[in-house]
Amino acid sequence: MTCKNNRLRRVRLALCFSGLLSLGLTLMAGDAPKRLKVVASFLPAYCFAANVASGVADVENLLVGAVSPHEFQLSSGDIRRLEQADLLVVNGLQLEEWLVKLVDRLPAKKRPAIVACSDGLEAELIFSLGGASHHAHHPGEPKGSKELGKHAHGERSANPHIWLDPRLARHAVSNITAALVALDKAGAARYRANSEAYGLVLSQLDVELEGALKGLRSRAFVTLHDAFPYFVRRYGLRLTGVLEEVPEVPPSPKYLSGLVKRMRSENARVIFTEPGNTRNLARQLGADMGLPVAELDTLETGPLDRAGYEKGMRRNVEILKRYLVP
Repeated sequence: MTCKNNRLRRVRLALCFSGLLSLGLTLMAGDAPKRLKVVASFLPAYCFAANVASGVADVENLLVGAVSPHEFQLSSGDIRRLEQADLLVVNGLQLEEWLVKLVDRLPAKKRPAIVACSDGLEAELIFSLGGASHHAHHPGEPKGSKELGKHAHGERSANPHIWLDPRLARHAVSNITAALVALDKAGAARYRANSEAYGLVLSQLDVELEGALKGLRSRAFVTLHDAFPYFVRRYGLRLTGVLEEVPEVPPSPKYLSGLVKRMRSENARVIFTEPGNTRNLARQLGADMGLPVAELDTLETGPLDRAGYEKGMRRNVEILKRYLVP
């Protein structure tokens, strides 16, 4: 009888210990800090934020898969994701003006903080007239938006494609890091360490691209629209001109005639369109002038890969080498 009582006592003690352990784990889980939720507006912003937040915060992208930002329409699910986010990462320079305005209309308790990759880059910006500006079609803007085409011809505006310069990408990473640290002091050390490590990756990428493109600086080419001025400036490349002064608007005969003359005088080697945006005009012009037509990626969309930015930049360099090397 005594042995039986001892066994019952041991079982009760074990059950009691198991219950206390379970309660302790539950309390610990309840005390665990909440992970920040970050939403990025498009692929480069996602790559930058995901690298800085790795292991500390959760990062999502508004665009998924191969959905083009030019065709994107905000769904009710996307709005819920914005309402649940702590931070929204945008490029800025009016690229997502429609999105920022939408967030501003959310209830205060559901409104995420916003950080722009371009903040503080005033001295580095490249300006152009509205007619040649990418702003005429805000990527990601819902179809039918009143903001579409808001910027009139003659309005001086900054070209938004800063992410195509790795050094400006490092600035974007610094902005994102500061925003995350401000929202999550407990994760500050980890954010800063991630930021420093990713900054080195971008610096190494810059050196790599510089070396790969050094021999191509005298070889002229044409792009579909004005998406590569920061890239061209950084690596001293020779851009003859763009097919479309205003994206998705056919050029005037006078403009096209002038472009063809420049292409001939500068011995342009290739016409670059963009993935999913090959124009009949580009193919026709290439056939008329005996020039190849290829794709150069603005990297605005693609698979959600933390290393997607570096991979995309390297792909572009390989394309340039393929068509510009004699």
